[in-house]
Amino acid sequence: MSALLGIDIGSTNISAVVYDSALRKVIYTRTVSNSSKFETDDDLAEFDAKKIIEISLSLANELTEKIPDIKAIGITGQMHGVVYLSRSGEIVSPLYSWQDKRGNRAFFESKTYCDEIKERTGESVNSGYGFATLFYNKINGIEDKGAYTFCSIADALVMALTKRKTPIIHPSFAASFGLFDVKENCFLKKAVNALELSHLALPEISEDTVAGYFNGIPVSVAIGDNQASFFGSVKDNKGALINFGTGSQISVVTEDFKTAEKGLEVRPYLFGKYLLCGSALCGGKAYAILENFFSEYAKAIGINEKQYETMNALAQKAYEKGEALKVLPLFCGTRENPDLRGSIADISDFNFTPGNLLLGTLYGMVNELKGYFDLMGINAEKLTASGNAVKKNEVLKKVIKDVFSLPLSLTENDEEAASGAAMYAGVAADEKI
Repeated sequence: MSALLGIDIGSTNISAVVYDSALRKVIYTRTVSNSSKFETDDDLAEFDAKKIIEISLSLANELTEKIPDIKAIGITGQMHGVVYLSRSGEIVSPLYSWQDKRGNRAFFESKTYCDEIKERTGESVNSGYGFATLFYNKINGIEDKGAYTFCSIADALVMALTKRKTPIIHPSFAASFGLFDVKENCFLKKAVNALELSHLALPEISEDTVAGYFNGIPVSVAIGDNQASFFGSVKDNKGALINFGTGSQISVVTEDFKTAEKGLEVRPYLFGKYLLCGSALCGGKAYAILENFFSEYAKAIGINEKQYETMNALAQKAYEKGEALKVLPLFCGTRENPDLRGSIADISDFNFTPGNLLLGTLYGMVNELKGYFDLMGINAEKLTASGNAVKKNEVLKKVIKDVFSLPLSLTENDEEAASGAAMYAGVAADEKI
């Protein structure tokens, strides 16, 4: 057996898989809750970074002891978020996650912090991206005095596993901070200096490499969860990948760098290729918000149960009748315009039902990604879907097929990002997969 370990640090869970490269499948999965989020103001998203590392190290120890033939370890996790590190490599801050919205606070009168970044640098950096967070913290005196450099939480885990004192980051994570030249594969140093952040050492960038060793096992440099999911889901890089997690994304691989249409991103992929991506801030979360809505009513009448099963049944009935409300589920706005909000249209006394609302929301979730896909201008022959939100919701699968009019397949593994990280580690460590 040629076993590869992959760990994915998500916003809700931390997952680990052991992937058998000979059988080409996951042979063991372990998922634990990411119970590290701090209670904060609505627009501040902080996690206990040290607790995340402890949980992840525990998983690595557990699985390498359980399956001693592991040949390589790969790490992935949520992108855009940032942690500060001391000169000796110690974590000296919380994890400020991709959900952090303080960049949208007022910097001066009606101008936001993200507006100020654009004015100073000429570059757009969305709230929740590393440099938007670093800039906000610097201006407001929140930065820890011991801060020397920064990295993602996945990079910090690689450092903990390999006992590195300095971070080494893949372009997929470097680009997720903003102020990064994807084509030239480097940070925009003048833009960083314009934000008064020159005192922070920029992390070393390296791709497709081994960062160090954990108990003699090679550990690859961490890769972004978008890239890991694609690598673990789409064979031969053909077709588009649609994913529903807390947010949602649609991605395709391109061989050559191309300037993206407004609303899209060109991200570094693996092995010199690129990902063209469209991302929604509120993907699967939109359906979860409705579940909270129905659960609150259920609790009021003495039912303390999750409502997803009932919701899916109601949505199925509405689908069979061909009835749906027009729902724009922009509960969290968009990356380009976080102030946008959703809407429900064409309501009548006949069609305002829970099922029609649920089905309309599913169509709204998928239509947002279809809009991004149309901007890409790529004729994909097939569509691969990942994420439990798709696998557990038959109506959502039908809606995706209706909206995209493409053959739809589901990913073979439940933990696509962790699987992709494991497979990538095998390549980086020259282990055949």
